[in-house]
Order: sequence, then C-alpha cells, then structure tokens
Amino acid sequence: SYRVNSANGNPVGTVNLYDSGKEDNCVAVTIATGTSGGGNGFVIAGHNVAYGSRQPFAMKVDATGTVIRWANNYKYSGGGESVASDIIQRQTTSGRWTYYLSSTPDLGFFGGQDMVVTLLDDFGNGLTEWTYGSTDNEYSAELSSFTNTLADGFTVFGNRNYMFAFDAGDEYFVKAYYNGETACNVNKDSPLTQRY
Repeated sequence: SYRVNSANGNPVGTVNLYDSGKEDNCVAVTIATGTSGGGNGFVIAGHNVAYGSRQPFAMKVDATGTVIRWANNYKYSGGGESVASDIIQRQTTSGRWTYYLSSTPDLGFFGGQDMVVTLLDDFGNGLTEWTYGSTDNEYSAELSSFTNTLADGFTVFGNRNYMFAFDAGDEYFVKAYYNGETACNVNKDSPLTQRY
C-alpha cells in the first residue's frame, strides 16, 4: 500500500508491503478514527489461506501505513472457506469505534453461500457474527451505513442466485439496525431483503 498526494495523485513516502505468508488478498480499506486499538490510521481487509483454507482478515495500520497495530483472521463459525468483500467503520451509541467486515462462506448457515457480517472492536477482536441468506446462494459485495449517525444501522449489498424462477440472479441487500449496544434487527422484508 502507499498514500497518494490528493492534488496530483503521486505516491507519498514509501510503498509498504504486507505479507503474512498465507497468500494475502486485500479487498477493501476504511479510515480508522478510533485510537484505542493502538492509534488511528486505516483498517485493511481481505482474505488469506489460514486454517487450511481462505478466511477473512483485517489489519489496522497507522496513518503512514508503516506500523501494523494489529492483524487477525476471522474464521467463519460454520467452517469451510470464506472470502472477504468489504469493511466499514462505525461508532456505537456509547462512542466506541467498531468495524463491520463482510464475507461470503462457501457453506453458510442457511445452505449454499450466505452473506456474513463480522463485528470487530477497535482492538481487532471479533465480537459477533451475523449470517444473512437462504437455501440459494448469496454473495456479499459491499457494506454501507444508512446516514453515518451513532444510532444508524448498516446495509450489506450483494447478489443472489435463483431468487425468481424467470431470473438466474438478482441484486440482493439486507438492511440491519444495530447501534452497537442492543440486538441486531432486520426489520425490512422485501424481494431484495432476506431475514436472518
């Protein structure tokens, strides 16, 4: 990774290489505002070959990209292989900074591939995991918050195979409401949204 000058796009400083020795594939980065996990900077997400198969990982680096604050793998509780797709930062209603990491396991809780969101704290600890899906295959693509407020929820976007008989694949999203303190709820239910 390397930083670029916002005026001309030229690299700033040195190029930083990260290698866990496990075939790392980076897929997303988000700003890390919280300082409790060793300082602010960036959180980089992806997947690598850990536990004998591909699994999501996340790492926090300082603002220059030269100091690694923490780096962890997050194996899906259902087992098997899983690939990451995105990561976002959010602040809870009590002011704690957290991160949402999305991934797609090859064998999800609901059967086939499902969309998974893992909640991380600012120290990189995996706090909880939510699975969204059906007996069809769902693939996570991107995460977003609603309005980026403390009591805001998040949306996970992706694709689903064979949702309708006349269509082999459709866009798919889940709106989940989670303020970081109480239970996660999905209270929207439409052809593009699946309860978990």
